Amino acid sequence: MTSRLSQHAHQVLSFGDGTSASQGPAADPAIARSWRRCLEQHQLDPTSPRAPCVIESPRLNEHRERLDRVIAVAHWQMNSLHQQLGSSGHAVLLTDASGVVIDSVADQAERAEFQRAGLWLGAVWNEATEGTNGVGLCLLERQALTIRRDEHFRGRHAALTCSASPVFDAEGGLLAVLNVSSAREDLSRQRRFHTMALTNLSAKLIESCFFLQHCEGNYLLRFHAQPEYIGLLSEGLLAFDGEGRITAINETALNLLASSREALLGRPLETLLDVRLDQLLERARPQPGACWPLHTHDGQRLFCQLRGPQLRVVAAPRQEPADVPGLCLLDPSMRTGFSRALKVLERDVPVLLQGETGTGKEAFASALHRASSRAGRPFVALNCAAIPETLIESELFGYRGGSFTGARREGMVGKLEQANGGILFLDEIGD
Repeated sequence: MTSRLSQHAHQVLSFGDGTSASQGPAADPAIARSWRRCLEQHQLDPTSPRAPCVIESPRLNEHRERLDRVIAVAHWQMNSLHQQLGSSGHAVLLTDASGVVIDSVADQAERAEFQRAGLWLGAVWNEATEGTNGVGLCLLERQALTIRRDEHFRGRHAALTCSASPVFDAEGGLLAVLNVSSAREDLSRQRRFHTMALTNLSAKLIESCFFLQHCEGNYLLRFHAQPEYIGLLSEGLLAFDGEGRITAINETALNLLASSREALLGRPLETLLDVRLDQLLERARPQPGACWPLHTHDGQRLFCQLRGPQLRVVAAPRQEPADVPGLCLLDPSMRTGFSRALKVLERDVPVLLQGETGTGKEAFASALHRASSRAGRPFVALNCAAIPETLIESELFGYRGGSFTGARREGMVGKLEQANGGILFLDEIGD
């Protein structure tokens, strides 16, 4: 191990002397630029045994609170990515734009190993602190990339392979970085490519979900040159206000329109599309179905869907927890738990209720619904234990008529759509 660290340090220092710039890891221009900054600007020592910097809990909470909605959107996708990669041997991290890890997913048995490597909450992975690494270089290059083992500046990190992808906000600002790190030595080139592709895909999913959530108060135009691509990651997303001025646009939309964000933000939509605003707004639906063609002023045809603003229900004055209909909250611990769950729910974060059969989990969930700002929207309960495994997707997502043998002729609306804007209660979800 000592020999390996010495060899890596010699490689970095030789690059600094100008004797190995055209070979080894520094043959990559991005790595060369980063190593140069680490030596000259950050004045880092590649041989330093210093452990990664981890900020204290109060400061970490501040970083997390600033991006709490991003964490809520990203965490499910991070778990999914971890499973797709085979779970063991990988740590999935989400950092903010300063390189601080604000969420992480790893196997419980491997957490201690990853913590020793600095892959845990509160660790700072910007270039100035840890030298060349996946997160730090992604923050600077603003593009997806993989940093393999000895491409890291610090010898301490030379056992890691890191794939990082940027997550941008609705205005094009760098919001976060999604990173997958592995200390496995048997990662083939194909495996690294596979990891990078999945990481980038997951980052784009987080980005799109955050865009849709961020623009709920505006009109949202979804479009593509091919109608079958609407609803997929390759669709363009453009938000505009009631006066028709563009408020946000994603990178795919910019590519489809061959334009820049600076040229479009704040611009009236009528100067871009060959349609009057009042005609366009007539197409708006809370949940758009069919798509229809539109033309830009330069003759480009696009297929579109238009979602109207998602208006939040103004909640009635809150009842005291002990007075919630249908639920007795005289017990102080129950009242505290209810208030805490309601607070979490109002931040659009899912709530997990645990308890033995008959303890009143559904009654508790229903009371949360009635006391929340979603009280005017549906409460839909689904007993997961009563549904065969082969039918769970149909129950959740619905289906079109004639989709499979035994399907209803008229099709069925899924529980997720039925509960849209309200509460979906999944009973016996452990099954």
